[in-house]
Amino acid sequence: MPRIQADADERLGRVRPARGQRRGIPGCLRAIAIVTVPALTGLLLGSGCTYSFNGSNLPAHVKTVAIPNFSNETLEPGLDQEITTVVIDRFIKDGRLKLASEAKASCRLSGRVVKYENRVNNYAPDESPRDYIVVVTVAVTLRDMVKNRDLWKDDSLTRTSIYVPGAVTGPGSEQDARAYADSALASDMITRTMEPW
Repeated sequence: MPRIQADADERLGRVRPARGQRRGIPGCLRAIAIVTVPALTGLLLGSGCTYSFNGSNLPAHVKTVAIPNFSNETLEPGLDQEITTVVIDRFIKDGRLKLASEAKASCRLSGRVVKYENRVNNYAPDESPRDYIVVVTVAVTLRDMVKNRDLWKDDSLTRTSIYVPGAVTGPGSEQDARAYADSALASDMITRTMEPW
């Protein structure tokens, strides 16, 4: 240690640990921490503060979901069926809600494809397209069929995907980018439906 630093430490009353010695919480503070942490934990538990996690923000009676075919308000044929299929598959894979017919389901996830775009995203210096962006927007509602009320609603749930034609990694076509955007929309619907935050 340089002599100037050692002099400053000495004047300020600082004690440096010997080489190889650990710094840590002094013994008296460690004892306080050992006593305080369990005491605070006991106080919080005994005060009636409870927290429970059931893995969902849905009402307890919602156990099944109906997912009718999305409608398509765009000029892109088949997009409604693609999204419906991806959403159903994602709910099956998630497994926290079981699929049911509309007559038997405790909630219904319905949607409309309201916007579809495939346009140039960036240009190269020679003004040729460098990459493209696919934009898919849906209007979605999750309705509690037992209580006859909306659990959540989003009129402009939008996801995008950028692709470079012929790319080896990442989306390399409009269809690849569209599939990625559809999958992201389905993930968002699961999150909005099932996550407690």
